[in-house]
Amino acid sequence: MKDRPKACPDPDACNAAMTAAAACRSLSGVLGAFVEILDTPRSGASGPLDGMPIAIKDMIDIAGRAPTLGLARAPRRVPTQNARVFDRLSGVGATTVAFTQMTPLAYEPSGANMQSGRPKNPW
Repeated sequence: MKDRPKACPDPDACNAAMTAAAACRSLSGVLGAFVEILDTPRSGASGPLDGMPIAIKDMIDIAGRAPTLGLARAPRRVPTQNARVFDRLSGVGATTVAFTQMTPLAYEPSGANMQSGRPKNPW
């Protein structure tokens, strides 16, 4: 396992996030649920979700990262600021470990995507 990120204030929370990211990597091929798994999870501030690993749907704006929106050819717009939902989750301590697959433009609820297939639900 890689060393925890230096910016992470709580070693236990960082280790939990790194463990979650490793689990995402090991299940990625089986589940087909992730577009990207972060090498260094993005830690939020301290709060009630301190260290809680989360995966963000690949339609949420994160400054400096262009979402694919579930499209084979994603728009090239790179957001300059975070979506409010991301800031709110990070603000209460959630730690982003991955970005999840989605249907093109979140058009329908089945999860089917012609380019990447249908993610499997482990539950």
